[in-house]
Amino acid sequence: MSELTGVVLDFEGVDFIDSQGSKKLDEILELAHQAGATLRLARLKPGVRDVLVRDGVFDRIGEDRIHGNVHQAVEFQRVAWRAVVRTSQKASDDLTGVIGTLR
Repeated sequence: MSELTGVVLDFEGVDFIDSQGSKKLDEILELAHQAGATLRLARLKPGVRDVLVRDGVFDRIGEDRIHGNVHQAVEFQRVAWRAVVRTSQKASDDLTGVIGTLR
């Protein structure tokens, strides 16, 4: 079973969002964060983006996590996760080397 690393929400069908919807999306962002996952949005329309910017949710999500389509969002998540895994492995290898020299 694979670990959840990201959640992609397709906003193609979302033409309007109000402050309550923006707050709910912020709650979803927090749930994803608590789960150790990245929230990414795909196909965000300009009017919806404007509300998220106004409410500060856009900045909390991060512009680098807003994508033109779902495929792009998934690919960016895959690349980001591979980078995390490589960095973690290198840190683990470095730590093992340091411990080895201390023995």
